[in-house]
Amino acid sequence: MPIMSHLPEFSLIIPTLNEEKALPTLLNDLKKQSYRDFEIIVVDGKSNDKTGQKVAEFKQKNPNLPVSFYQVQRRNVAFQRNYGAKQAKNEWLIFLDADDQLPQFFLLGLAYQLEKNSRPVDLFSTLIHLNQKDAKTPFYHTIAQGINLFLTTRYKSAQPLALGALLGVRNDVFAKVQFNPENKVMEDSIWVKKARQHGFKFTLFHEPTYAYSMRRVKGKGLFKTAKASFLMQMRYLFGDDFSETDCGYEMFGGQEYEKKSKRF
Repeated sequence: MPIMSHLPEFSLIIPTLNEEKALPTLLNDLKKQSYRDFEIIVVDGKSNDKTGQKVAEFKQKNPNLPVSFYQVQRRNVAFQRNYGAKQAKNEWLIFLDADDQLPQFFLLGLAYQLEKNSRPVDLFSTLIHLNQKDAKTPFYHTIAQGINLFLTTRYKSAQPLALGALLGVRNDVFAKVQFNPENKVMEDSIWVKKARQHGFKFTLFHEPTYAYSMRRVKGKGLFKTAKASFLMQMRYLFGDDFSETDCGYEMFGGQEYEKKSKRF
């Protein structure tokens, strides 16, 4: 790997709601990152569980890592991301979901991609892989391959597809184009579409990849999840702003997925 002439600094923004089980795994992944130029910003939607306590324990055990915790009254992922961005100090914002899992060299890989890219990058996402637990189920591999196919074929289209589980953007770009809290779902793809309409370049990196969780499929069932996803995609293609419906793709936080897994 060539020596990087410019080392990007990241602000990692994690919106949470009842994520006492998933969040510690992600925080531990961040602690292990080989690339260290980052801060962690957790924006909690007034969780009913021990999410805040888990962050406090992590901060106490890792005093050399810059970690900030904010609790807001509004349980809305777009609002929480926007709030976190206002607190960010660094050049690049990276929005993560609490159930993501990151390889040790993930941030180093992002830094390399941003430095080596011959064309300016304004905002970006990456492809996904499965975490070790989900990888034990063969069918989840099919779902992950389908997600990557959709991301790859749609990111340059007039209706780009993006996952809010991992989105990066320059801080100055985000100051001009933020998430719309009125979008009940698809706020991630709508945000990318809006940014492109403002002339900003969206890039999809094929590597590094992060582990995208299948917990919604496990908790809600494949049929219900697939139905909601299909309805969202169809309405998105026809220009719905999702201010009136979530198409059955509810955002209830981490506790919702701790219920007994449903069959396919």
